[in-house]
Amino acid sequence: MLSKGRLIGALVARKSPPLFNIGERGISSRSTWIGLRGLSSTSSTSSLGGKLGGKQSDKQMSKGPKLTSGVDALRELEQASLSRSQSEALVRVLSNITEDIMERQRDFIATTADIQGLRSELNEKVFNSTLKYDLAQRHLRELMERDIRNLRAELRTEERKDYADIIAQVQSLEKNLLKKESEDDRRIERIVTEQAHLETRILRYIFGSLFAGITGILTIGLAAARLII
Repeated sequence: MLSKGRLIGALVARKSPPLFNIGERGISSRSTWIGLRGLSSTSSTSSLGGKLGGKQSDKQMSKGPKLTSGVDALRELEQASLSRSQSEALVRVLSNITEDIMERQRDFIATTADIQGLRSELNEKVFNSTLKYDLAQRHLRELMERDIRNLRAELRTEERKDYADIIAQVQSLEKNLLKKESEDDRRIERIVTEQAHLETRILRYIFGSLFAGITGILTIGLAAARLII
């Protein structure tokens, strides 16, 4: 038995005036559209449901037999009082629509593959960017560590140079101090020597004066004694 949708599509197709010729007799765009609506509820849904392997409810499935080939579809359309040319045209339109749907599905699948490829490319770019950032950070850290080491080496060199300059200045001051101490010691020795000579001269002068005084007194005493005698 035919479903209600297919009967309505067939009746409308018979009453509609032909707008363009396909084959011997014409088929209108309106009849094609209504026939598509009538058959889409049965053959297309049942065939897609069979391909997907899912179970559909009795409200969505048609009560008529499944159309397994184009011959079965033509037979069903002829039983619905359609001519063979109209049936062939309708089957051809349905085939074209099915091919268009499959092509759109293939385009969609290709688009999904493109999206997956784009996602993989983005992931690769993100990974490469992260890797480049890590390498740049590591290189920058190595440069900073090298600069710090060089700065520490320069500071050590400057410290050693300053320490050597300070040691040289201290040694120079010590030498000058020792030289001054030697000069002071020689000066003190010279003063002591001069003082000893001066003391010797003073003692000689004192002893000479005493000897001269004693000699003068003795001479005067002898002279006085001679005068008295």
